[in-house]
Amino acid sequence: MKSSKFKLLFCCLWTCSIAVAKAQESVPGAVSVTATIQVTDSAEVKQQASGATQGSVTLADIDGRKLAVKNKDYIGTVVVIISTDCPVANSYQPTLRKLGREFSGSKLQFLMVHGNPQTTIDQARKHQQEYQIDWPVVLDSDQRVAIELKAKNIPEAFLLDSKGTVLYRGRIDDQYAALGKKRPAPTEHNLSEAITAFLNGQPIPQKETQAVGCVIRYSQAASQVTSQVTSQVTSQAASPSEAADK
Repeated sequence: MKSSKFKLLFCCLWTCSIAVAKAQESVPGAVSVTATIQVTDSAEVKQQASGATQGSVTLADIDGRKLAVKNKDYIGTVVVIISTDCPVANSYQPTLRKLGREFSGSKLQFLMVHGNPQTTIDQARKHQQEYQIDWPVVLDSDQRVAIELKAKNIPEAFLLDSKGTVLYRGRIDDQYAALGKKRPAPTEHNLSEAITAFLNGQPIPQKETQAVGCVIRYSQAASQVTSQVTSQVTSQAASPSEAADK
């Protein structure tokens, strides 16, 4: 009996240590947002916890409406990280407005998430009016959404299916070759192409591209959220081992 208990304890500790080490190697965050946004991003997470990593966060837009990504009314969700003061992100607002209207009948949900945790509701509403934003706008005060999506830049776009799997991440299009280097017009419309392929049941041409824009600055408070997510990964990573030993 003692031998069995020792073996169980050893397996749990070993599994946890691997999960923590892998979580610390990456940019802040695990890869899931559940409840209202569930993200299952990569093989890395499946290796950490046999596909069982699930954190949770409650989303509501600046008008107080609750948002549910895992919803029978939607087949997927488009998330774009924005801010009030990033000129690159602001320059894309007409493009995003057009894109949202183009796919308005496709049963996709469109969300804009503020990447600056200090943005207030009043600032977000003023920004919404100034740039005629007609997508739901979400504040990310603890940066949990950005962490869960592993967002790095503003603007950065994500396409998720109804299960929360990240199908595409990166730039909206290639109009910005780099900061300060803007083409007269884009030659690739990556987000639109990804959405079109998804809706047609076809492989997405490019699953990941490099977003050009302002760098997301993660706050000290965000590091606490990262620790919580890491703990969730660790505790859930131990479960398969425990079950195998019983």
